[in-house]
Amino acid sequence: MSLFLGLSWIDRLVLLLTLIVAILAWPERFVWGHSSAAESHAVVTLRMLKTDLENTRNKQPRDGYPRAMPTTNLCVILHPAYRFEYVPSSSPDGKIFDYLIHAIPARPDCGCCLRSITILDDGRIYYTLDTRPATMLDQLLESSVRDPR
Repeated sequence: MSLFLGLSWIDRLVLLLTLIVAILAWPERFVWGHSSAAESHAVVTLRMLKTDLENTRNKQPRDGYPRAMPTTNLCVILHPAYRFEYVPSSSPDGKIFDYLIHAIPARPDCGCCLRSITILDDGRIYYTLDTRPATMLDQLLESSVRDPR
């Protein structure tokens, strides 16, 4: 602190302007917190949607999973950052036996570097930085599936 006070007012001004330019030249610092929060909320929403789908299937086991994605847990705050897509898979008799839910960045060109995230019916979560839905060939974010080893 005494070093700063020992500087002339011009040196202090130059130091202050240098710090301001350095902060403005590092925009990732400001984007990082927003992206992390949006991705975390997207993962939480995917887990909640999975729970809703499992609960619906358990109430009516003959019918399988529902044809439409539940909307009760979609967080309104997330709609600007992500759009959610429910992709059910049905058997020949029309019963839905599994699904994927994609959380896709709503504006991939915003420069926010949001990841596309997908949850499978078994709880595995995959992600990619590409501007497409994540698949099982992408990076595994987490898995609730037990390793048999």
